[in-house]
Amino acid sequence: MLAAASKSFVSKDSPDSTLLQQWMEHKPSAKLLEAWRHYIKGLCAELSQHQKTALKNDFIGHARQVAEATGGFLGLGNKISKPEKEILEKLESAFDEQ
Repeated sequence: MLAAASKSFVSKDSPDSTLLQQWMEHKPSAKLLEAWRHYIKGLCAELSQHQKTALKNDFIGHARQVAEATGGFLGLGNKISKPEKEILEKLESAFDEQ
């Protein structure tokens, strides 16, 4: 997962990479997702529709890239697991709450 993230958007020695590594070792609390959803809702309230759409597409696109890079078998089949799909849907829905 870290290799996939570093190829597309996360610098290997960045704080983002360190955070991803920590989350892989210790699953983050559900409270983190809830806090993030509140943050995105507040942020989106301040953005134009164009900015909100661009942020959503960029963020969800990166999250989907990481999920796809870690799944599947020999590059075949559904690359996003059911739990990953559920999280992606929760992340995406946060952009639509207003």
